[in-house]
Amino acid sequence: MPLPGAEHDLRTPLTTILLGSRILRRVGKARQDAELQEVASAVEADAERLRDVVEDVLIATRSSGEPLALNPEPLLLERMVSHAVEHERKRRPQVGFALRMAGREAAVLGDETCLEHVLRDLVATAASQAMPGSTIDVAVESGRLTIAAEARASEPATGMDQREPDDSQQWRLDVCGDLVDAMGGRLSLAADVGSQRISLELPLAAGD
Repeated sequence: MPLPGAEHDLRTPLTTILLGSRILRRVGKARQDAELQEVASAVEADAERLRDVVEDVLIATRSSGEPLALNPEPLLLERMVSHAVEHERKRRPQVGFALRMAGREAAVLGDETCLEHVLRDLVATAASQAMPGSTIDVAVESGRLTIAAEARASEPATGMDQREPDDSQQWRLDVCGDLVDAMGGRLSLAADVGSQRISLELPLAAGD
């Protein structure tokens, strides 16, 4: 069930922690203090991860027992995917991204807040499971997104929808699936030997 006041109470301290860690990282860089930079970067990374989990919790509680209140509108999937990829590039420099846009740019029908959240979680999930030094292939064409990553050697690919590195990621993917369903789209997760694939398809806006 929805938690009155929870969004403000959870988001405000996280915002303070994120801003503080970024300021400390810049101070460490200016002072050439490697230890301060390292600690500040670790705090920032954990705060960002916690912020993503908090957003999942808020969405899950908001939708518990009742349909999500969505505001569908035409959205440019290519641009939103690009933003999600750039965000993750900064967080995981050890993983590369190859972004491909096929055909003309088309508008999909969806809720901007929900879609932004889904794309960020999907790209982050793929990056967290990819082999360090590998390149994740991200392709967008006519309202369809495909993310393909080389699986970690220590984690045999047995189906992303059946086995995840940890329960929190599987739970976040479940939330993404619920949001995509609510937007009239389809999310599928699969794996072959040595590779993992995420596919997202959303309805095209009228005229596209």
